Amino acid sequence: MTARSLVDERTADAGFPPDQTFCSGFAHSWASVVRPDQARELPSTDLHPPAEFRTNATLANSPDFQAAFTMAPQTLMVKAPPCVIW
Repeated sequence: MTARSLVDERTADAGFPPDQTFCSGFAHSWASVVRPDQARELPSTDLHPPAEFRTNATLANSPDFQAAFTMAPQTLMVKAPPCVIW
């Protein structure tokens, strides 16, 4: 059994195709709850953007995410024009 067939087998039970499962898993990896006082403090103590922006900005720039969920071009989760680094 390959890793890909294992993923397909597991996601088939949940009713989601593998590309949607991948995007959902990415978003869940950054899921967090931050207290309001901590959210105010983080910009001065942490150089990284908050998890919400790491997730949403990354997926909004991903054509694979847009295709997986058939996102319309004018939605909030589609960055136009997309930010392309590489």
